[in-house]
Amino acid sequence: LVLITTGLGYLLASRGPTNWFGLVCAVAGTALVGGGANGLNQWWERERERGAETAPEALATAAREAVIQETGLVPSLVGVLETARLPRTTSGKIRRGAARTQHLSNQYDYLAISRR
Repeated sequence: LVLITTGLGYLLASRGPTNWFGLVCAVAGTALVGGGANGLNQWWERERERGAETAPEALATAAREAVIQETGLVPSLVGVLETARLPRTTSGKIRRGAARTQHLSNQYDYLAISRR
């Protein structure tokens, strides 16, 4: 989609006869930049996932301390869940209201909890 948009944008913005070499260069350059960014993103995610082997208790404590440090607010509970347990929309976004309702009705089995 990005490559099509780039090509159409180039054609719409050009004046006079179409410079086909310029079009090919613009689309190829966009493809290279997109591919490079995608490769960098994959590397970054892999590196982040290596650090994801932290114990759930340590994650809960670290998250609680980060909230306190960044906001000054003291959360009464910080829980670590498996991500698959959170209710999601069809597009994959977390349904926060439903998650709150499930939390308040004790429907979650937390991997770890850090309390006040």
